[in-house]
Amino acid sequence: MNHTSRHVPICTMSLSARSTVGDTDIGGAPSSETGSSGEESSPTEEESQDPGEVAALSQLFRRSARYRRAEEYKQFLDFVGRFPQYSPYNAALLHVQNPGVSFTATRRQWRERFDRVPEPGARPYVILQPFGPVLFVYDLPDTEPRSAEAQELPEKVTVPFAVEGELSDETWTRTLQNCRKQEKVAVRRSANLHRRHGGQVERSPFQTGPQNPSDCLYRVVINKNLEREEQYGALAHELGHLFCGHLGTDEEAWWDECSGIGKPQKEIEAESVAYLACRRTGLHSISERYLHWHAERAAGSSSGLLPPVRLRTVLDTAGYVESMGEDGFQSKRDAQE
Repeated sequence: MNHTSRHVPICTMSLSARSTVGDTDIGGAPSSETGSSGEESSPTEEESQDPGEVAALSQLFRRSARYRRAEEYKQFLDFVGRFPQYSPYNAALLHVQNPGVSFTATRRQWRERFDRVPEPGARPYVILQPFGPVLFVYDLPDTEPRSAEAQELPEKVTVPFAVEGELSDETWTRTLQNCRKQEKVAVRRSANLHRRHGGQVERSPFQTGPQNPSDCLYRVVINKNLEREEQYGALAHELGHLFCGHLGTDEEAWWDECSGIGKPQKEIEAESVAYLACRRTGLHSISERYLHWHAERAAGSSSGLLPPVRLRTVLDTAGYVESMGEDGFQSKRDAQE
């Protein structure tokens, strides 16, 4: 079975009640980082072991059905993309609670790292944490200095949404290596694709060779004429198709098969994965360039709505693709063996 996809402009998407309730069930959701600086923190008084808090999170997430129109969901995706220090899932939870959040940290992190404390009566926001159900974080405007000697806040706090616009050599190399060694995906760059065609993904059987090892189950072909940042976006798009189940599964696959959905939904899911992966890696210019394509198509439709997508699948896949460029990446395939 071959699947070829065109790397069209990175999109936004809307939700349906069906996809929101079924696909974003809190149970088994990925745990997240313990603070907005990305560093580890020990358990604190902000933690809660009350299962009722988890149920409350589920209810909060179901409220995301309000993102039914393209423009609303474009804003949602942009928000999630601005918080690379959190998992996409946790960034989504923050947006559901307050789309105006700027920079958040736990009470202990504000105290120990920034010499600040939450103001009396400050509203905490709830996210998930490793080895515990929830963690409470506070937004910057809801904190105050502990003393007159408190140091000036670093730029990562005062300008948390700054972007670099370049893909590091390490991120690109690790992503390519993990495709081949961990995910059994051969990545080949070709100059024979149309200049507006970013790439394509297909499932074996395909002709093997030095760039198509026989032990690889999938192959991604990327347009060699693109800049490296654009190649990363194209690769993220095609991996989005793969990990969202659009090509089916194999014996060791960790994702669910979902090859029977329509092409518009497949493209929206894959484009959303690519947008989030690019934006959270600092490729602001690349993601913004393609942001409006699907939104404009939806605006011209009779309903003004985008096809339904599987929100949790998109968020999980975007986080996974992002992690493939990080040191210490562990493939979910290992857990299937």
